[in-house]
Amino acid sequence: LCVFGISHFGLYYLYSSTNLFKIDVKGEAMDREEIKRYLCTYTTAQRGVKRLEQDIAQIRSEKTFHRCIVDGMPHAHEQKDLSDYVAKLDELERKLIKARYKRIQLYEKIFEDVEQLENETEKEILSYRYLRGKTWEQIARETQYCVSQVHRIHNKALGNLGKILKNELCSK
Repeated sequence: LCVFGISHFGLYYLYSSTNLFKIDVKGEAMDREEIKRYLCTYTTAQRGVKRLEQDIAQIRSEKTFHRCIVDGMPHAHEQKDLSDYVAKLDELERKLIKARYKRIQLYEKIFEDVEQLENETEKEILSYRYLRGKTWEQIARETQYCVSQVHRIHNKALGNLGKILKNELCSK
C-alpha cells in the first residue's frame, strides 16, 4: 500500500495508491497539511465505497421496477438484454470489493501510525477525526474538551505524528 523513497535533496516521499506525500527530513517534521491529506485518504476511500454501493443499489432498483406504459401497443423494443445488466452489475461489484479492500488497508495503516503516538488524547482525537469522521463539535463532546482545546491537541498530534512518520522513513 505505501512505499517510501528518497530524493537527493533530503526529501522523502510517502506513496499511497493514489496520493504522494512529501516529507522534508532536514526540517522539523512532516508538513501538517501533508499529514492531514494522508489521514484523509481513509475518509476519501470510504466515500468511494459508499458511491459504489449507491450505484449498485440504483442499478438493481432500475432493473426491478419496470416502467408500465398502458397504451395497448407492444413495446418489446424497449426491453434490453439481461446480460448487459448482469455484466454491469458484476463489474461494479468487483470495483466495490477492490475499493473495500483498499479502504481496509488504509484504515490499518493509518490506525497503526496513530497508535504510535504516546499521548492517548492525541490518539483519540485523530481517530475520531480521520477514522470515524466526526466533527470538531462531536469530538469535543466525546472528549469533554472545548472545541478550541480539541484544535490545539489536534495540531500537536499532527506535529507528533509527523515526527513519527519522519523517523519511520529515516530508519528504512
